[in-house]
Amino acid sequence: MLKNVLRVKLSNNFKRFKINPDKTVDIESSTCYFLDVPEIPSDSFRSATYFPTILGRYLCLIPISHDRFRIFSIRTVLSVVALVCQIIMTFLSFYWLKETGANIFKGGVVLFFGGSAVTMALLINLSSNWCNLLNKWEQVEGYFGHQKNLKLKFTFISILCIIFSMVEHLSYLLTGIITTERENSHEVFEIYVSKMFPQVFSVITYNTWIAVLVLIVNSVSTLTLCFSDQIIIMGSLALGNYFEIFNERMKTHKGKNLTSDQWKTLRVDYTRLCNLARLLNDCVCHLLCVSLLLHVYIICVEMHQGVVRTNENFSLSHYVHAILSFSVSSLRGCLLCLCSVKIYENSKLPKRSLYEIPQQSFCNEVSSVHYISKHHIGLTGSHMFLMTRRFLLTMFGTIVSYEILLVQMKGYSSRKNP
Repeated sequence: MLKNVLRVKLSNNFKRFKINPDKTVDIESSTCYFLDVPEIPSDSFRSATYFPTILGRYLCLIPISHDRFRIFSIRTVLSVVALVCQIIMTFLSFYWLKETGANIFKGGVVLFFGGSAVTMALLINLSSNWCNLLNKWEQVEGYFGHQKNLKLKFTFISILCIIFSMVEHLSYLLTGIITTERENSHEVFEIYVSKMFPQVFSVITYNTWIAVLVLIVNSVSTLTLCFSDQIIIMGSLALGNYFEIFNERMKTHKGKNLTSDQWKTLRVDYTRLCNLARLLNDCVCHLLCVSLLLHVYIICVEMHQGVVRTNENFSLSHYVHAILSFSVSSLRGCLLCLCSVKIYENSKLPKRSLYEIPQQSFCNEVSSVHYISKHHIGLTGSHMFLMTRRFLLTMFGTIVSYEILLVQMKGYSSRKNP
């Protein structure tokens, strides 16, 4: 978009300016003295998400190019291929679960590949709406400005999430390698892959290329879930900060006599933030629901394994992987919950300033701001539950109750079978 056109001398001549490869503008002018097209600031949301999105693009997690989604592109094809492979792994895992008998540990395999397949489909859908989200975000940035060090924060979050997830994933692979029986050095890889993915090779005859493909799909599934968490955390963090900035602005007007036009400006700005929050929620609400479900399931399974299940055949590598898996899921889950709750909590802060308005300053615009602030603004899980502190405390209390129940069951079992 062309900005800051200082002076254009009109005449019968036309000059054509190229805005982007798809759009041009004709300006009736013989002389254009100054035309300023500013660059995208480094701390804008578009610029801050550049590193995470380009990382996801090269890992075939989000098929966008130059912030645009193209259906007929190599990245979209690779993402669809990854989605199909994850769906196949889900059906194979479900068939294996049906044939061998279901339990809480085998069910995690179905949930992992099923959750990653759903997440990949949602990321492809998010890619088609990504350009619209960035454009709406830039409109809000035009009124509220850019957040300081936003690009540094997003880059740090992206690197941190990927490192933790890959360390946990590598510990899972190394645990399988260490515990694999080495009867024949030429068959170690076959034994290892068959042991780690019985749902595949109990149905399909072993093949080296299929084994490599299964390992790749497993790694892509891990990165898919990690990237989903990053998107939610980054969007929640940035939007929550904007609500906090608006609240600081409201505090400066606390107790002051403002005109109706000033209150109208505040009401319009607050409405812009609320509309952006609704758009962000429409984009990531299903991702948030799947991510929370997986994190809670992994935490409960690891707690069950640590408290109830006592297996003397477990090696040190099993315990190391269990600790890493529990720690990474807990950290990512806590960060995801705290950032997503930030939007709701900060959206309610302006109400405090509304209660201290002088009588002379009260007008219809104040009533409109108060009415809008009563709405529940925040992220939801598939529009079924709202991310609030009360919801987090309820979920945390449920997990603690589950752990207490496991301890009681273990004590009862030890007394019954001494």
